[in-house]
Amino acid sequence: SLKTSIKTITYLSDIGCLEIQGASLVTDDVIKFAVFRVAVFYTNS
Repeated sequence: SLKTSIKTITYLSDIGCLEIQGASLVTDDVIKFAVFRVAVFYTNS
């Protein structure tokens, strides 16, 4: 469901932020975008 997907995106984004602490903001944005695309892909499958 959409609600589940949003929770997944939020969770994975938080994990991504923790993994790249100290990295540039650009890298952070790229990772979040990739996570979002993956989550949408699985939701649509």
